[in-house]
Amino acid sequence: MKDKIKVAFVGCGKHATENLYPALKYAYMDLVSVCAKHLENARRQALFFGARSAYDDYKEMLSKEKIDALIVCVNPALHYEIAVEALQKGVRVFVEKPPAPGIKEARDMLELSKKSDKFLMVGFNKRFGPVYKEAKNLIARGDLGGIDSILIRAYVGPTKDEKTLLTEVGIHYIDLLRFFGGDIKEFKVRKKIDRDKATLVIVCEFIQGTIGTLQLSNNYSWAKPGERIELLGQESLLIIDDCHKLIFHKPTIASPGELNLEREKSTIWEPNYSIPVKENNLIFLNGYVPELRYFAESSKRGFEGESNIKDGLEALNIIGKINETF
Repeated sequence: MKDKIKVAFVGCGKHATENLYPALKYAYMDLVSVCAKHLENARRQALFFGARSAYDDYKEMLSKEKIDALIVCVNPALHYEIAVEALQKGVRVFVEKPPAPGIKEARDMLELSKKSDKFLMVGFNKRFGPVYKEAKNLIARGDLGGIDSILIRAYVGPTKDEKTLLTEVGIHYIDLLRFFGGDIKEFKVRKKIDRDKATLVIVCEFIQGTIGTLQLSNNYSWAKPGERIELLGQESLLIIDDCHKLIFHKPTIASPGELNLEREKSTIWEPNYSIPVKENNLIFLNGYVPELRYFAESSKRGFEGESNIKDGLEALNIIGKINETF
């Protein structure tokens, strides 16, 4: 336990229970306490995941428990007030996305994080998924020869409205555009909206000249949601399908239709489920364990890294500008 950071957790909803709590034991974290709106829910969660205390008031928990960090996964409207309370008490914070109900609140969180010198991390888990990290590494090493274009397609089922589609789903892919392409210089939006059905196409230009396109729609099905990312380099193409499958077509001298494995330079990777190792668990493949490990390591060493509140603010800024076009 001495090498683990001591954390408290606010929230016990579906996402927290199925993805974040199970990831804690792999992320070098000692769960000290749980807080929920209803005390019986907090006690049940504490019993199930091994916490030593439970509360229905996060302020009371923060005043009584000695912790290194706080994890917040509740209604996004509450992220701001809880994170601010923790930062003011000198506690590092991990908050799910969206990090705040609005741009002003996110900006205030950024300033408070700087003032308190405490890391405020936002849960952009896709950045930490193995295939996304490998794609980022390939770009950094120059294996794609520079990125000419980024295409992201994401299709899900119905959401409350088009703004919910952006803040709860699209925010992941807006962040991935920046993750792979850097800061965005300008963008244009095309949309087709019919009642609560929305299809958005966002075309952007990054500062370094790369072109990006995001196709986002809630006019599909939650039974078969899909995502596909294509990174086009110089005579190379990297494809990520549904978070887990990576295809890297390197420059090759094989002719079209020629079966010549010595000249073929494509690589395909996907999880091997024949052996039930922990790394095949979705909480690893979807990035939840790696992101919490990163948060734990940053908390132990005292550094602030990627997926921070500034990244969250940038995503909210872009969403705000898109919303202005509705």
